[in-house]
Amino acid sequence: ANEGSVAAPTASLHFTPQLMEAIRAVGCGVEFVTLHLGTASFLPLWNEGEEAAVEPTRPGREHGFFDTRLLSKIEETKARGGRVIAVGTSVVRLLETVARRESNGSGVQHFASDLFIEPGFEFRYVDAMVTNFHQPRTTHLLLVQAFMGRDLLARSYEFALGHEFRFLSYGDGMLIL
Repeated sequence: ANEGSVAAPTASLHFTPQLMEAIRAVGCGVEFVTLHLGTASFLPLWNEGEEAAVEPTRPGREHGFFDTRLLSKIEETKARGGRVIAVGTSVVRLLETVARRESNGSGVQHFASDLFIEPGFEFRYVDAMVTNFHQPRTTHLLLVQAFMGRDLLARSYEFALGHEFRFLSYGDGMLIL
């Protein structure tokens, strides 16, 4: 809806108006943020064969906007034992970025994130995520590995490959709990 992104937020493409209605009907809250996705969607962390020898390239800065009421809703959800489910790895980066910053007022706020999520990362806000199947050597795949672990990630991708799942932007999505 707002210009500024170099890529579509593809994880959300799975959410039709009918699915959104069904999600709300069972009592789930739904909130939106504005993301201006950067080149992290496309650029490899390292070239093939370099993984062991080279420090990965950090993702570029991504920008967007969120309403500070979102933070209150997240904290209320977590306080009552509910789960925060992010739709897309870039939304995970946004939420984990705002979880680490001081609030500076109310209303709609700008954010800039160069947060690099890799194995060992401590997730503060996100309890689950919906994401597509990502390319090797990308920040998105490394984020997913940080969330679910290398073994489960490998088994999930083996299953997807063995069952003809579609990958990348218009491919199949997965819910990671």
